[in-house]
Amino acid sequence: HPEEYQGWEEKPFSEYLQSRQLTPNLQHFVFHAIAMATRDATTQEGLKSTRRFLQSLGRYGNTPFLWPLYGPGELPQCFCRMCAVFAGIYCLRRAAKELVIDKDRNKCKGIICTEGQRISCRWIVMQGSYVPNKCRKPESPVRSVSRGIFFTDRSMKCSENEQITLLSIPPAEGSNFPVRAVELGNGASACPKGMFVVHLTCQGTGTAKADLHPAAQQLFQP
Repeated sequence: HPEEYQGWEEKPFSEYLQSRQLTPNLQHFVFHAIAMATRDATTQEGLKSTRRFLQSLGRYGNTPFLWPLYGPGELPQCFCRMCAVFAGIYCLRRAAKELVIDKDRNKCKGIICTEGQRISCRWIVMQGSYVPNKCRKPESPVRSVSRGIFFTDRSMKCSENEQITLLSIPPAEGSNFPVRAVELGNGASACPKGMFVVHLTCQGTGTAKADLHPAAQQLFQP
């Protein structure tokens, strides 16, 4: 209810949790494991993330998260199926070759695919580096993602049943962004039995090695 955090909207989420007389352990759990917030998150941002987490519980099981078998390469197939459900068109074996720009409005109105076919659209979603300079907004921030993939012979959290582990690692000293760790076992059809694949990701502030090194040191031993 908005009245419960009135006046706290733009204040730090961490201070709001302290004001609710929660124990330090519970504050840490809500901030990092449920809201998965950045260090400078506002109360409004933190509560929005918390609400999204709680509303996702019980939809497809006991966890609010979904993960595809055979690794993240299956995500395009998920999009393909969702596209079909909502009467969309999914073009197979084609890639975007050129963008069609409306010069008067400076907006993309279609693409030319590798087969030479023109496909009209109202919106196009792409990686930022593909956007032509003349179509960029001057104030558009440049963001990057630091990513590391590790192969291990031991699980971060040994269990007979769980084949996927998700961790949110609090930011290291001097950093603002947490590191997400996803560990996949044999049950996720991502690696052979006795092996594990760990994906580490965070918002980039430097090189991937520098951004992920503190988290890797905490999780892995030589």
